[in-house]
Amino acid sequence: MKSLVRKTAVVTGAGSGIGRAMALRFASEGMNVVLADVDLAALKTVQGEVAASGARALSVPTDVSQRTDIENLRDRTLEAFSGVDLVCNNAGVDSGGPFADIPESTWEWVLGVDLWGVIHGCQVFLPIFLEQGHGHIVNTSSVAALTGMPLSAAPYAAAKSAVLGLSMNLRAEMEATNPQIGVSVLIPGPVRTNMPTSERNRPADVDAPAPSTMREEVQSFVGQYLEKEGMDPSEVADMVVGAVKGNRFYVMTHLQDALSTMTDNKSRMSQDSVALIES
Repeated sequence: MKSLVRKTAVVTGAGSGIGRAMALRFASEGMNVVLADVDLAALKTVQGEVAASGARALSVPTDVSQRTDIENLRDRTLEAFSGVDLVCNNAGVDSGGPFADIPESTWEWVLGVDLWGVIHGCQVFLPIFLEQGHGHIVNTSSVAALTGMPLSAAPYAAAKSAVLGLSMNLRAEMEATNPQIGVSVLIPGPVRTNMPTSERNRPADVDAPAPSTMREEVQSFVGQYLEKEGMDPSEVADMVVGAVKGNRFYVMTHLQDALSTMTDNKSRMSQDSVALIES
């Protein structure tokens, strides 16, 4: 997709962080932007920011864990703009703690948003791309898919690992059958977002993990680190635009760290394989 002018983008999790930054960046490229989020106040604020840039904007309250909400998002998009060219399945939440203390309902909430939200987005919008013969999907994974997040966020790491795997599979399928449809996976490292405060959106019927001093200390450290050292979301948005235009699969915000992790993982796999053969 060499040019984004007058095309239409859908962004979930658009109320803050990377989602907001992508929406504003797409608007600067001359795109129509459809914003989706569960935070209605944030959604309206970002819609105003996008509209102020001169772009056409539509906000649609959306719980990505519910397929019917994604279907409504699709229908509202088509009604407003008669088509869609780019879908960013970006909405995400984070919750956890020591593995043994994580309630089942917390697992269901995080996987519902972080994994099923991506699955719903791909399933609902991909048929449109197949019918019109073009389009691009960007799924947001995380460096946690490569490193894990011990003592903090097992559900988040599990969901983001699955997003990476399904994106790799979908990319391979499209390359083989419909190469005009692009798929990218965004793998952010430390970025200044509201992810450490995801609990603000916890549904009332989702049990919170048991109080844990260790969990609170980890969350506090992560929040302070991101505020001080995290990449600005606008830089991530620039990378996403470049990947869409260049039809690149991987969008890694911290490439050297990711490559180092993958090298370490490969080394461990080799050592384990040798040990297995020798046994």
